[in-house]
Amino acid sequence: MLKNETLVLDTSVCLHHPECLNHLNSQNIIIPSVVFEELDKFKTSMDLRGYSAREFLRNFDKLKGDQKLKDGIPLKNGAKVYVKYFYNKKIELPPEFDAFKMDNIILKIVLQSQEEFENCILLSKDTNLRIKAEILSIKARDYTFEKQQSLNNILSENVFHIDDTIIDSIYQKGTIDIEELKNVIPEHVKYAILKGEVNNKKSVLVKKDNLVYKKFDVPNVKLMGNIKASNVQQQFLIDALYDPKVKIVFIVGVAGTGKTLLALNCGLEQVLTDTPYKRLIVSRSPIPMGRDIGYLPGNLEEKMNPWLAPIWDNLEYILENDESFDTEITIEELIRMKQLEVSSLTYMRGRSLQNAFILIDEAQNLTNHEIKTILTRVGKNSKIVFTGDIYQIDNPFLSIDDNGLSIASNKFTEKKNDIATTILLTKSERSDVAAIAAEIL
Repeated sequence: MLKNETLVLDTSVCLHHPECLNHLNSQNIIIPSVVFEELDKFKTSMDLRGYSAREFLRNFDKLKGDQKLKDGIPLKNGAKVYVKYFYNKKIELPPEFDAFKMDNIILKIVLQSQEEFENCILLSKDTNLRIKAEILSIKARDYTFEKQQSLNNILSENVFHIDDTIIDSIYQKGTIDIEELKNVIPEHVKYAILKGEVNNKKSVLVKKDNLVYKKFDVPNVKLMGNIKASNVQQQFLIDALYDPKVKIVFIVGVAGTGKTLLALNCGLEQVLTDTPYKRLIVSRSPIPMGRDIGYLPGNLEEKMNPWLAPIWDNLEYILENDESFDTEITIEELIRMKQLEVSSLTYMRGRSLQNAFILIDEAQNLTNHEIKTILTRVGKNSKIVFTGDIYQIDNPFLSIDDNGLSIASNKFTEKKNDIATTILLTKSERSDVAAIAAEIL
């Protein structure tokens, strides 16, 4: 049943979720005309925000069809969508509010709509706009359609206590049926640490494989740059990065836990050896430097260099300390041989990324829609890895429970899909300073 309310959307909702009109459960939905003005500015942009703007406009045009806007566009659930412009000059905002700013025009349209519709509510991902709405006694709320109610699935360290004799049995047999542990280990868990209920020092590591949990052995791989796993979680991660059955890996961890370093290391080593992966494709969320890099001087590589500094730093560290190969390998040589490609997310749409190990860094700054767009680019014989710290989000319209990394990893976990796994890294290994800062601050 539709709620007896009227939602007024702002631009941030349309960009965050271009299909939002199909997921709102209110009698009336109002899109201020200035929203289309803002979408018009974004639609020509070649970044992911531009794609979202175009997608929303296409969806709206399809819903509208030949119907007249003044009558409202009926949706399948019985709701109606209206487009409203500001015409009531009697409505004034406080003098400190810029009258010509788009957000403030939206606020005036909400106040104007209150005269025509009951229970008007501003729906926005913009925290500041919601605060300004409250100042004007306008009801406002966040768009929460994709918000995850619980992140326990991806934030659990997967440590479980069981009967000590079961641990002894796993060491003897090497496996145990999933059915025997179904009341202990949730079905979605792929890697786990089992500890004795009586003797807490007795433990065994296990990995899910079809209908059994196998005793987990430390991956027998030599990482480049003389790098070694520093803890159990990193061992689980290395195993997932090398497992050919796992096509999607979500790595969640605070600063200094080795997310990017290990993903780059394992990806590059596989590209340089006999595996299906012929190139390592690396990209980062563009949020910290602005979503559109077009305004920066230089060619694409020159524009991206400052933004990709952490990637270059890690690659240089790996190659400078590596003794795995007879000849010295440089970043320039890898790029020339087309074994390494550093790409902007802006230019991934329309591509089919085959025979590639793909790393998307800082994925916590992407929306779920953007993660979906990237995943649909993955071709045959490819693996994709998303890394991010969900406690360190730079995107002003995202939070810990509605960013793309949280949503995608949680959804794949809930579906218990064997081609995807989430690895949680909690221990900072970069330095004592990094570890203390991550914990205290």
